[in-house]
Amino acid sequence: MNELVTRKRNVFVSIWLWLMMLSYLFIAVVNIYGIFVWKNLNMEETLSVISVIVFAHILSIISVMFLLRWKKIGFWALCTSHIIGAFAWYFFFISVPQINIFTISTSTAIAIFPIVHWAILQIKKEGVSCWKNLK
Repeated sequence: MNELVTRKRNVFVSIWLWLMMLSYLFIAVVNIYGIFVWKNLNMEETLSVISVIVFAHILSIISVMFLLRWKKIGFWALCTSHIIGAFAWYFFFISVPQINIFTISTSTAIAIFPIVHWAILQIKKEGVSCWKNLK
């Protein structure tokens, strides 16, 4: 417990992590609602993809919780969830020819987003980055 007291993170990093957790939660709830909408529209082929996207968001929430508890495994789980989400997003929308460029750019952004997380974890508090404090 004493080790947790000595570790500190920049306020911006803490706010970022909490905002990420809330946004992942919001998007997961919206996608869960989407499952019911698609099911009522008899679009079962999209249900599996939306379920994977919901799983990726739930994994992202758990990952951020690990990061808030100073566990580096949270970052690697977050990377995994973003890769899963990028592939699911890509395969969900690739069948619609009008939005292929949007699909590819969105999938790429989702896949690159862990780099943004890593960069934010590099922000220092008292000369030590949050990344160095993760165990």
